[in-house]
Amino acid sequence: MREQPTVRPDARRIIDTIVEAMRKGTEPFDDEFSLVPSEFDVEVHREAYNELESIFPILEERAIVRLDRELEAMNTTGGRNVLRRLAAWLKRIVTLAWVRKAADASTKRLPAARHKPAGYSWRIRFNMTLDPRADLGYIAVIAQLAAPRRDNLAGPKTHRLTVRSADGSFKTRLLGQGERLTPPSETPVAQTTPPEASPAEAAATARTAIAPSSEPTLPERSERPLARLSYKDDDGQHTFSMNRMEIAVGRGGDEGQQVDLLLHTLSDVSREHLRLRYQPTRQTFLLKDLSSYGTTIDGRPVPPSIDKTTRQDLDHWEPIPPETTIGLAGVLFIDFKSLV
Repeated sequence: MREQPTVRPDARRIIDTIVEAMRKGTEPFDDEFSLVPSEFDVEVHREAYNELESIFPILEERAIVRLDRELEAMNTTGGRNVLRRLAAWLKRIVTLAWVRKAADASTKRLPAARHKPAGYSWRIRFNMTLDPRADLGYIAVIAQLAAPRRDNLAGPKTHRLTVRSADGSFKTRLLGQGERLTPPSETPVAQTTPPEASPAEAAATARTAIAPSSEPTLPERSERPLARLSYKDDDGQHTFSMNRMEIAVGRGGDEGQQVDLLLHTLSDVSREHLRLRYQPTRQTFLLKDLSSYGTTIDGRPVPPSIDKTTRQDLDHWEPIPPETTIGLAGVLFIDFKSLV
């Protein structure tokens, strides 16, 4: 019998695997409370990654919709939650205000949800697998059960690996401490050009990347603020004034990572996640990504400056608009505004 050729997984199969990883990653505490994973690393074959890369934002959006629905279904099973299901059904089909108000009041008197996400929100990252045995149809999801960071009290994350087989079945196992299919230092990040770009594409990329090393020596500080950075982390809402020509942004640490803008957030944000630099000769701001899990500018992934294999600093700086939103690993977002 001839073996059937493997085909690239479609978006539905990938979303199904993410949802299954969430279900299999449930951590029960007692009969009334369970945590479900909120972070997912999806790994696919290199060819599948390159074909799907352009629709990853849409795929992530639809996966989050499915995760929300699945979590709601997990919290509305069992006899004691029949009223919760009925109230939700009434709110969807009835337009009368008093009926909807009564349904809301009934829901508030029901038991609290039994299953809750471990983090603040769903986070999904897409990567190429480094497993040489993986075929084109390969899908693996690493579900991370990680509670929000609280200073030094956060413990190590719990990872479960869910793999979808060719026959559509799922296999889930607990990853050992320190074990990953794709180490963070080697996790591919969405790039603006393919990994093996043609000479013409490479030349085009080189023209868009500005090398600040060729700039003349700049003063360390500015007499007035150059930019304003607004963000919200675990400690609340903040506004930071950029008074230096170059600043480092990240979680900082005790291993020599000194940063100008210290963020209190999940460990997905690197200790030194990125650098911002102002070039007065061009009146331009530049961003350098030094992270493990990536940086975005208005949702567009920034090419990493650190080579994921050799760890060599490529000194890649990306121009940023005068007003933009900078995303750090999809966990924290900074509203950037130039003041010059």
